[in-house]
Amino acid sequence: MQTSSPAASAAPSVAADALHARGVRLRTAWGAIAVLALTLFSAAVMRSVFSPVQEAAKAELRLSDVQLSLVQGLAASIPIALLALPLGRLVDRGDRRWLLIGMAATWTLGTAMTAFVWDFPSLFVARMLAGLGAVCAVPLVISLVADLSPPQERGRAMMPLNMGIQIGAAAALVLGGVLFGQLVAGTLHATALTPWREPHLIFAVASALAASSRSVSGDTS
Repeated sequence: MQTSSPAASAAPSVAADALHARGVRLRTAWGAIAVLALTLFSAAVMRSVFSPVQEAAKAELRLSDVQLSLVQGLAASIPIALLALPLGRLVDRGDRRWLLIGMAATWTLGTAMTAFVWDFPSLFVARMLAGLGAVCAVPLVISLVADLSPPQERGRAMMPLNMGIQIGAAAALVLGGVLFGQLVAGTLHATALTPWREPHLIFAVASALAASSRSVSGDTS
């Protein structure tokens, strides 16, 4: 009579445990990637929410076409030009989780400030902060996702990030426009601010709550 050795009997159990552990790691990684994609969604919304209300802001603040173009263009490009290399160094050497939380705080602050601007310089600074946080969050998130996924799956792991950015930009136009329309029509009234300002305050509060929940959960560590 042949008897199997203990090592042979244990082999299937070890293989099953390894597969189970790998499945748990994959589910955890994809859960973190989903949170990071939502983070970029939020960043894209904060960066683009000014677009559907820009004409109302232009009229109230008496901006020229050139000033409005600077707010929408140069205010977002300055952070990229000045901080690309320093941010890359920080991504490589710093605590990326706290850096990402800092970027979320920056775009939230810029969006909230937009609700209370009084002239062109203040609007420029507010939109620059919103753009700074949103743009600089992208390399941070890409770096985190690269660590969460094996090389053969990184292309697929990057897809939710791109979707988050594109859907977020579109959602800012749709949600911001609908909210602005409701505020102008008087069917919705949240604060004493003028209708183009209120969406920024509402989105900033939502962003702050979302960032707080993500920092507590620790999914991006």
